[in-house]
Amino acid sequence: KQFLSAKIIDLLVIVMLIGFWCLPFMWVFKKLSIESIIEVFNHQPFYQSLFNSIWMATLSSVLVLLLSFGLILRPLQNKKGSDMIAMSLFFFPAIVVASGLYIGLKSYWFDTPIMLCLVILMNALIALPYAYNVIRQPVKQNYDRYKPLMQSLDLTLYSQIKLILLPISIKPVVLAWCFSWVIAFGDFSMIALMITDDFKTLPLLVYDRLGTHQLQEAAVTALVLLSVTIIVYYIQEKWNHAKD
Repeated sequence: KQFLSAKIIDLLVIVMLIGFWCLPFMWVFKKLSIESIIEVFNHQPFYQSLFNSIWMATLSSVLVLLLSFGLILRPLQNKKGSDMIAMSLFFFPAIVVASGLYIGLKSYWFDTPIMLCLVILMNALIALPYAYNVIRQPVKQNYDRYKPLMQSLDLTLYSQIKLILLPISIKPVVLAWCFSWVIAFGDFSMIALMITDDFKTLPLLVYDRLGTHQLQEAAVTALVLLSVTIIVYYIQEKWNHAKD
């Protein structure tokens, strides 16, 4: 009886999760039409917003990997205080840091390039705990394994990462990069907080169209967001299988 009740509970949970995920997709697809698709793809700001989302996500995900490697390798090289720095980055929510920077800079230096840099940094901090935990163990193991070789060659930290650690830890690194890229690509909170009205990304474009009751156009834009995310994960999975 306990086994049967556990199975029933598991089935109910699965059905609830499927419903939770499927209903929004059904409502999005319900709003799609040929006219709305043509309207969105003939709209020049759509392409600019897509381009903005792509390059900001790329810079943010690269920054995540750089920060992760730095936080992992510095303690291994007996750099004092590195563990404390790593932990402090995880304790402070990025949205709190972003809010403080916005409040502090708005009155003195509210410039779009500066705010873009802050958005990229905040998105990197959001994804950093995940990326750090994904690549920490394999990078640490490979560092311990090849440490005598790297010391005998007198490699700099950059050369250690480029020539040895990155190639042999590439699978978890690509997974961490993929997750970080998708997080930054779909970000709305940071970009909405810091960027002025003349700069748009795809999430902001979705929000604007929902706010003006352009539901069909918002559905198409949201579907593009979903499609790009699926494509990125699909490429990552195919690449990992090819490496195997």
